[in-house]
Amino acid sequence: MNKGKLRRKLLLGIASVKSNSNLLTSKTSFGEWYRSRDKHGRLRVRLAFQNLTEKGIINVSRNETGLKVSLTASGEKEVKHYRADEIQIIPRPKWDGKWRMVFINIPESKKFARTALRKKFKSFGFYPIQRSVWLYPHECRTEIIAAANYLGVFSYVRLAELKSLDGENEIKKFFGLG
Repeated sequence: MNKGKLRRKLLLGIASVKSNSNLLTSKTSFGEWYRSRDKHGRLRVRLAFQNLTEKGIINVSRNETGLKVSLTASGEKEVKHYRADEIQIIPRPKWDGKWRMVFINIPESKKFARTALRKKFKSFGFYPIQRSVWLYPHECRTEIIAAANYLGVFSYVRLAELKSLDGENEIKKFFGLG
């Protein structure tokens, strides 16, 4: 498992465990996953915990039952980013002839969320009209609202449905629509 995947697994695991539980010995799927690692794998996990603590992503403290691990505000932001990644759009088999346009105007102070949302649009297969304007041929309102809400930036997102678009032949080719 590479560093990025391990970091993601750890942070999502921490987020899934009750705050009063010991993460590594709990009977959660995360605790079971940790205990199933070989000696080298457990060492990598402990080093990753140390790194996340040093970077201020998690807090680690000892209590009577062992280690207590919790997310900092930075860690919470990162977990939101990972969970937003899990939202998917299932393309419809037939195009209804309408374009869905998404406008974003997310301030610099929310750069992390803005970047995460742009990556989400790319992974969905959206066509970038501009850095802040994206186009998609299928219904996606629910998924966009969910991703933007999860990242806490829905108030900076506008959605539109269009019947026609200048230069749409090029865009139809991009989406394989004819």
